[in-house]
Amino acid sequence: MGDRIVQALSQASQRVGKKLSEDAAKAIQDMYKDVGSKTEDVIKRTAEADTVHAKKLISLANKLARNDAKVAVTAEEKSAKLTVDNSLRRQIRNILGGEGEDFDHVAVVDASRFPESAQHIREAQSGRIWQGSRIIEDDEDAAKPMILTVAREGADDNRAESLSGIATEPGKDRDEYPLAMFEEGGFGASVKHILSADNQAAGASIGKQLTGVPNGAKVLIKVVQP
Repeated sequence: MGDRIVQALSQASQRVGKKLSEDAAKAIQDMYKDVGSKTEDVIKRTAEADTVHAKKLISLANKLARNDAKVAVTAEEKSAKLTVDNSLRRQIRNILGGEGEDFDHVAVVDASRFPESAQHIREAQSGRIWQGSRIIEDDEDAAKPMILTVAREGADDNRAESLSGIATEPGKDRDEYPLAMFEEGGFGASVKHILSADNQAAGASIGKQLTGVPNGAKVLIKVVQP
């Protein structure tokens, strides 16, 4: 089953002009060898990954391979290697969503209806971080998580923290990712000036999709392009 997932990921690498290394392919095979009934979901999500996520998947796969190749001798080295390994595997699972163990719900953002919100989410999830109208970081290691934790009671504090020091612009909102209603929002969030109508409509759509979802639930924020 791992071979089919590797094949789908290799096809994604071809779309972005990169080659998946043999070591990375093996790392992915080892990671998904016990997926079982969720294999088809993983393959489907890999095959449908857009260019931004394909690039991130390939980068993560190669990082996982390099970490696997490290020789850890001391307890500290082994602990550090395990920490990196778990982080990389979690990021890959979060993108593919194939094991179903990391999130409880999915909130979809339709790029055809909310283009500016969708673009900002894609950017933040790939490591392009905004502060108003300027990019302050553009590094995949700074990527904001795709899976967020509902924490509505902290929304006001998170919003105050993330928007602090960022000026307003006429006709535009300061769009936050992660959103203030999630535990991961607040200080360090990407905040981008986008059209007010786009921001408010996208926020209303996400809010409606999560009606009744309790605090503490894990939500995959997924941008789709119909």
